[in-house]
Order: sequence, then structure tokens, then C-alpha cells
Amino acid sequence: MKKAHLPVYIIIKYKVFICFTVIILNSCHSIQQQIVGTWRLSAIIKSNDPYATRSSLVPQKIKSNTIINFKKNGTFTSNGEYCFDGIKREEPSSGKFYIKNYNRTDKIFTLESSKCPGIGSNLHFTLRDKKIELNLPSVTGYQIQIFEKQQ
Repeated sequence: MKKAHLPVYIIIKYKVFICFTVIILNSCHSIQQQIVGTWRLSAIIKSNDPYATRSSLVPQKIKSNTIINFKKNGTFTSNGEYCFDGIKREEPSSGKFYIKNYNRTDKIFTLESSKCPGIGSNLHFTLRDKKIELNLPSVTGYQIQIFEKQQ
């Protein structure tokens, strides 16, 4: 009986695909491990200019007691409110954080508060220069909170 052999180029393509997939998944996992820990709000960026580029905006240092704690299991807790559905709450936030499939290459995390499911609970953040930049909803311009990791 004659054995069927796959052409060499198909085997090579398959191996390259597997390696690329493993690298992508490991890089996302290692970034999530960098985020795990306690972060304190240290600066804000507010701009009403919708045409400004992020690199042209200068953060303003602030003193704040706002803390976000990211856990290994993909959940977070915070003593600040991260729910923007139009209802004012004076209570801490908690929920989960993750990278959506379409954001894996951009490494944009979603912060999803469990107190306000739906549109008002999904915020996005990135790890930039060893700081977390949390993008808050803004009709025009930018509203970004910058957190530094606590030791």
C-alpha cells in the first residue's frame, strides 16, 4: 500500500502557523501578567480637541487615592467608580478585564464593570511606558486616566 505524503510547503506553512499562534498567545499572556497588581491613579489627560494626537497631549500629575487592583484570574477591583451609564454611583467598582480577539494585535484591554452591564461598563486601556492608560468616554477629545504600578 502506498503512503500519501503531504507536500513539504504545506507542512512548512502549518508549522509556521502553529509557531505564530503560540507566539501571539504567549505575548498576550505575558502582557496580562505585567498588568497583575495594584495601580494608583497618578495623572490625567483632558483635551477637547478631537483632532489632537495622543503623543501631543501632556499628562497632568495629580494626587489621588484611586486604586485599581488587577488579579491573575482576569478580575479587577477598584475604590473608584468605573461605570459610565449616566447613573451616579458612590461605590467601588469590580469586574473583569481581558483582550478581545480583534484587539490582540493592538494589545488593547477591555475593563468591564459588573455594576453596570452594557455600553457604560466597557472601558479600554493599554499598557504604555510601564503605565496603564485608561480611556474614559468623551464625546469630543480625550479623557485618559494614567495609573502607575505600586510596589
